[in-house]
Amino acid sequence: MHLRTERSDVNMNLLRSFCVIAEEKGITAAAKRLRMSQPSVSLALQRLEEQLGCQLVFRGSRHFALTRRGERIYQECAEILRGVHRIAELSQEHSDEAYGTLTLSVISRLRSGLLD
Repeated sequence: MHLRTERSDVNMNLLRSFCVIAEEKGITAAAKRLRMSQPSVSLALQRLEEQLGCQLVFRGSRHFALTRRGERIYQECAEILRGVHRIAELSQEHSDEAYGTLTLSVISRLRSGLLD
């Protein structure tokens, strides 16, 4: 296989599908989790392999395993998706936002060990 796209053109949906395939250790279980048809998930894996120019999974009727390269790519994909999830969570947090106006008043001729 040869690299057919620019590295930045890799489709995030294909990476997500690949992560689920790896986690579920099979196309059928991944399809169920993704709520997609088995042929659609299989096609997504095939498209990602074509885009990356390498085999990610050893396929067989009763055997499923990631290739070495597939395992390394899965680890990176999982980290990317965790980062995307963290970004989504951070965008929902409002507790650290400061709004409004702060007004300070000073009393003249006040003597205080804390303020002096």
